[in-house]
Amino acid sequence: MNQLLSIVDDALVIKKLSVQTLDGPVDLTNDLRVQGSVNISNNLAINGTATIDTLRVKNLITSNEVSPKSPIEHTFVALSEDLLVGKGLTFADSTGAKQFVYRAGNKLWSSMTIDVEKNQSYQINGLNVLTESSLGSGIVNSNLRRVGKLKELTVDGPVSFNDWVFFNNNLNRFGINTESPNGTMGILLENAAEFIVDGRENSTKIGNITCNDLDIITDNRTRITIKQTGDIIVGSEKFKNGYVKINGKLIVDELITGTENSPMLPIIFRSTETKTIADTGFLWQHENKNRQFTYALNPDRIVSSEVIDLHRNRYYSIDGSMVLSSSTLGVGITESFLEKVGDLRELNVKGHSKLSSVSVQDLQATRISNKGQMELSVDDIPEFKIVADGDIIVGNPDNQRRAVELNGQIKVKGALNLNSHTVTYGEEPPVSGQWNRGDIIFNEKPKVNGYIGWVCLETGVPGRWTAFGGIIPDWP
Repeated sequence: MNQLLSIVDDALVIKKLSVQTLDGPVDLTNDLRVQGSVNISNNLAINGTATIDTLRVKNLITSNEVSPKSPIEHTFVALSEDLLVGKGLTFADSTGAKQFVYRAGNKLWSSMTIDVEKNQSYQINGLNVLTESSLGSGIVNSNLRRVGKLKELTVDGPVSFNDWVFFNNNLNRFGINTESPNGTMGILLENAAEFIVDGRENSTKIGNITCNDLDIITDNRTRITIKQTGDIIVGSEKFKNGYVKINGKLIVDELITGTENSPMLPIIFRSTETKTIADTGFLWQHENKNRQFTYALNPDRIVSSEVIDLHRNRYYSIDGSMVLSSSTLGVGITESFLEKVGDLRELNVKGHSKLSSVSVQDLQATRISNKGQMELSVDDIPEFKIVADGDIIVGNPDNQRRAVELNGQIKVKGALNLNSHTVTYGEEPPVSGQWNRGDIIFNEKPKVNGYIGWVCLETGVPGRWTAFGGIIPDWP
């Protein structure tokens, strides 16, 4: 028979104990090994270390009277790093497990997004490395391939954009398609020409450093070409559309207006919106005095301050016809204001003549014409006048009592104006237009029981009209 109960050194030793209830606190000074389930309906205080394969709790509270918010102190102990891999926190729900665990390489790994409170940040060694809106000031290196719209960019060192745009901070030179520009800025073009902008001492250079022509364009059209030989070409050789405006002086050693492939061209003085061509031309300065051959306005003419002397047997011409030679007026000179002529050998007049104190007994003319107004006057008083707008005036408006006798029929195509009253013909009174009291319209198509016409009783548009002159049938 085995002994189940004994007393050893004031201690009750029970090899097997089966109880339903322990009433009161139980103090254990040594290890407690339980092979079955233990249900504790009240507090359990352990003043030592509890070794538990699996700990399942509803609430884990780490606060105590000394430190109400002390952290969870848990140490994963392993003989090698590979035994630590996967150790950490695991959160499980119906969707699966989420982990915050250790990984090889001295790293913590999370399968979830780590979200910090607003206005908090991620730090390393107490320094911010990432906030809600910025990287920490200690972040000086990155492999960013895209950034947003920068408000400011400061680069202290060399710069390269896609191995195509370069900045050399040692030489302070900027190159496009070249790492070694030959100027402060250089662009290596597809035709192997290098375009540079550079400054040396008191001058600034811009253009091709290589042996290539330089075209200056607008609207994708070449406007100015600087040849590699130094020649400057303005405009198209084919269309002759070059235009150079110089607001100042142009000083040249030699002025040639043509080339080997084009004829000599005229010198053109052209007006603008703000300037006319007045006083343009040639000016010679000598001994503080100007000699000029220039253009003048009102009327348009060429003005010379000096005598214009032609060579012998030369003459002045207009439109290719001689107008004045050393001894003759051109045959086209048909008008003049000569007040004196020499001894005429012959005088033939075919046109208008105005001679003082000349009496003409008989004047025969097949045609009399005049540009503008023409009038016939008696004692300097106009008696017959054709004005420029086509009106014909007969008589003197200051003497309206005189009679104008016409022998024959009077034919009038149009309205009559009798003492400021209109007299005309129509089929009915007007329905539009301005009419005055006293105007008369005669009936173009009179008939029995009709009227001779209509008279305006009140001025207006068209005014007020009434018929007059009833036509009686069967008049004896």
